Amino acid sequence: MAQALASGEADRLCDSLPAWLPEADGVITRRDREAPASLRERASHHVGAVRGYAYPELEAQLGEANWREEAPNAAASLRRPALGRGDHAAVSQRFLQYPQRIGSLTVPLHAPLPVSSGQTRCAPSPRGSIGLDALNQALAEIVSDGSLERRLPSLPLNARLT
Repeated sequence: MAQALASGEADRLCDSLPAWLPEADGVITRRDREAPASLRERASHHVGAVRGYAYPELEAQLGEANWREEAPNAAASLRRPALGRGDHAAVSQRFLQYPQRIGSLTVPLHAPLPVSSGQTRCAPSPRGSIGLDALNQALAEIVSDGSLERRLPSLPLNARLT
């Protein structure tokens, strides 16, 4: 993604963590498995993760042991517990909420065990049509006037998870 941004293939990269959208990451566990009290309890278990993503907070808590059960994307990682192919997955709160809201995630889950929180950020391409200041100003405006919050339910995060 960084190469696509630098080369101008992508105009902006959002979701790389000025901050405009609160974000929290956690580890979900199937409800038919014991709810973990802490991430350290999961150190001996595989956790679904997106291939190529860095999870520094998880690595700090789980160690560098072979805890990753890699999937090609976030939807596939979340689909693994739904299909009974794993009990846990690292997932962003924002990504988890959409399939839960539309009913496409049918496996009952324990509440996510928090891993990290922060803000989503955007990085415009040096060759893109919008600069960082203009992007940040536009994002600040849609956050302050409430239009971002109104649009979130309709955003196309519609990967089928079952």
